[in-house]
Amino acid sequence: MDKNGSPYYKRFASIVLGIARRALSPFSNKFSKKTYTQPQLAACICYIIIIGFLRSLNSV
Repeated sequence: MDKNGSPYYKRFASIVLGIARRALSPFSNKFSKKTYTQPQLAACICYIIIIGFLRSLNSV
C-alpha cells in the first residue's frame, strides 16, 4: 500500500463524498460549529474504515 495514498483511494474518497452530499444535510443544526460538513465527516469515516479493512487483508 502506498503511504501517500494512491489515486484509487482519492477516487474512492471523492465518490463517497459525492454520495454523502446527496444523502446528508450540510449541518446537523443551525447552531453547529461549521468546521466540517456532515458529508465531509462521513467521507472521512468511510475512508478510515476502508483503509483499516485493506490493511487487515494485507496482514493476513
